[in-house]
Amino acid sequence: MKRLLSILFIVASLSTFSQPTDYQQIFDAFLTQQFGNTYQDKGNMINEISRFDFSDLWLLPGSTGIDDTLNFTKNRTELLGFIGDSFQRIYIHFIQITKYPDDPFQYFVFGKSMVKKNVCNFVGTIKMEFAREVIFEYHQGEDFLVNPRSILKQGVVVCDYTFMEDRRQNHVGIFTGKLVTSFYINKNNQLKYNAIRAHSDSYMNNQFIGTWSEYNQESSRPCNFGEWRITNSRDLDVGAGCFFPNKKYHNKGWGPKDNANPGWWKN
Repeated sequence: MKRLLSILFIVASLSTFSQPTDYQQIFDAFLTQQFGNTYQDKGNMINEISRFDFSDLWLLPGSTGIDDTLNFTKNRTELLGFIGDSFQRIYIHFIQITKYPDDPFQYFVFGKSMVKKNVCNFVGTIKMEFAREVIFEYHQGEDFLVNPRSILKQGVVVCDYTFMEDRRQNHVGIFTGKLVTSFYINKNNQLKYNAIRAHSDSYMNNQFIGTWSEYNQESSRPCNFGEWRITNSRDLDVGAGCFFPNKKYHNKGWGPKDNANPGWWKN
């Protein structure tokens, strides 16, 4: 199985095509959307984070590592996602993410996608390209979910990703784009998922911002997915304190009875 995945990953990397890149703009937009101007950029930390393994921060379901009574900040649930201008719901689940042994910035990925009832396997890569240290002002009496004294550094990393669906299956193509992840390093030099400011109504993490292109077609569709919220979801998300789909899109897979069966990717 591992040998097969390695071959598929090599094929995926050879087939990768480039996109325009502006990592600084994506970094700024990700933070500004959530926290306005309350953060400060403290500089490059891409080499510093190369020693860590980020795979646990991307695999789901999982925990934020914050021990409290609010499920919103304690449990990380499955990704929310849409494809196309009509905001058709898409499900994405990563089954395996493995850090490449000879490249500390690259990860191999195996997972599944589902639109309506169509399930596809995909393989690909996540490549860390840009990372900055970030600090926030901590005001007395403000409700933070982690003791600031336990934090060594906070950061945001921007990655390139390419996921290629199995050509032998139906309605298949390539996902490409940018992944933005917020993290922190504690005083014990441990990498942690950053939900420190999850009390913010606009909080989000692990945002995949990109497109899906059918094989042998020049056109592409917007396809974004992420945790807690979805970047550029416009009027799809009408929730205040958390993601809540607009009734307008219930016929696009967002109805109250449309959630996929738990473990759909296991079949």
